[in-house]
Amino acid sequence: MGKVHSKSTQVQAMLRDRYNQKPTQIQAMPRDCYKQKCSISSPCSSNTTITYVGDTKMYGKNEVQRNDECDRLHMVHFSMRDLWKNNFSSPIEDLLTNKRAKVLDVGCGGGTWILDTSLKYPKSEFYGIDILPLFPQCIKPSNVTFSQCDILKRLPYDDNVFDYIHMRFMGSSLTFSAWEFVIKELVRVLKSGGYIEICEVDHIWMNEGPRAGKLRAKVIRELIRRYNICIMASSLARRTLRGNNQLTDFHQEKRMVPMGSWGGKLGEVFLENAKWGAKNLKNAVYSLGVGDLRYDAMVDAAMNEIEFKKNVFDTVHRFWAKKIGI
Repeated sequence: MGKVHSKSTQVQAMLRDRYNQKPTQIQAMPRDCYKQKCSISSPCSSNTTITYVGDTKMYGKNEVQRNDECDRLHMVHFSMRDLWKNNFSSPIEDLLTNKRAKVLDVGCGGGTWILDTSLKYPKSEFYGIDILPLFPQCIKPSNVTFSQCDILKRLPYDDNVFDYIHMRFMGSSLTFSAWEFVIKELVRVLKSGGYIEICEVDHIWMNEGPRAGKLRAKVIRELIRRYNICIMASSLARRTLRGNNQLTDFHQEKRMVPMGSWGGKLGEVFLENAKWGAKNLKNAVYSLGVGDLRYDAMVDAAMNEIEFKKNVFDTVHRFWAKKIGI
């Protein structure tokens, strides 16, 4: 459909290097860390820490996500529902409608996916977990439960509890080595015959111009180099699900997403979300050697270029698989 900027080849080389590395140990989170500051020790190095102070996500001492996160998550959810015309692709419609199924949403954020889905399927029970309590504390459907939880440690559930597990856009929160651990833990709490589904975006902007390509490649390389995190997580999700020997019946779907007003409301939302994400990463990639104002100007120039081109796409993927029955 058009070309991806040539610098992507350098990023792909870095990805291949990370794939061949041995996973490192994932450290547990302190039990009392949620009172004031939530901390996750990164599996990739001893001096890289993701923390939450209030409603702000930090990499080390560098702010990444600000307090407009919840509004953005609501916006992303409804744009994805508009794109896919549903909230899941796994064959669980009858299960949710007619049985008391148990559903887990991992990295639930503000709880929008759960709140939307639980109202349509009142017979089923929905559980949302996130390290940051953006979700509703009191006003929620009776079949919904939210919990503060770190997915980089053992989940507080027994084996074989959930009929369906949903995880969306967690690529910016998981290191390369964390993916395998997280999927194994989710499969542990999934019932035999249950489904796990992951939704991720490529962050490969088809038909991008030179400004957008340069910005995207620089940010991706820096996140890999400094934090061992790759926001191009669709390939990691696919690889990890396919590599789990307790899963079978693997499927995937993809949707091309327009970026910019030429794609209607969906295109506007997707471009705005890309801009929001890029600007909120500026302190995490501070070693690029540019100041705040210059970095913001680089992001604005890249997004304006995408808007002007009126033919830039990204790709969103859904992957789902079934746990082997006993």
